[in-house]
Amino acid sequence: LLSRGHSLVACAEVVAAHRRELLALCFSSTDAWLLDENARWLCRQPLPFNGTYAHVAYSSELSTLAVATKMDTTSETALWTVTPVRRRGSLRFSLQFNSLPYAHPESTAYPQGVILGMAACSGGRLLTLTANRRLACHGLSLEEQPPPEGLAAAGDDDAAARGDSREAAAAVAAAAATQ
Repeated sequence: LLSRGHSLVACAEVVAAHRRELLALCFSSTDAWLLDENARWLCRQPLPFNGTYAHVAYSSELSTLAVATKMDTTSETALWTVTPVRRRGSLRFSLQFNSLPYAHPESTAYPQGVILGMAACSGGRLLTLTANRRLACHGLSLEEQPPPEGLAAAGDDDAAARGDSREAAAAVAAAAATQ
């Protein structure tokens, strides 16, 4: 950028209401990719869970994908969210994975607690149906996370004013309200 004025125009363009992005979030059993409208990679990250035979539901309000794992025995939860995020004022993406409070069924009870289906509803709600016919409603919302320690140099007020020391709103919090 040539000047501070150009920088302000560029930052305004990144968040302008007329910008429409068409992105696709794809995943395999081990990796997730964010692709643009021309199927070019914007980012690729390994999954913190086994994605084999996983169910997904997309919440357009939150731009978040909910994933219910089937074959994962390494993590403590069977329910995850994947949210594409980017640093404020930047065009680079990353994927943020968050686990939701949902325990795997015990091996002796399999498949009783396995999630068979999910649906994303308005208001940030996620409905899950398990093999033992239990319907649960999970409330999802986005929260802004504080910047990692040491990201901005102490006393760098200009960097703080530009937003360089903060991550974009990223975390998905779940308030499990079973009905």
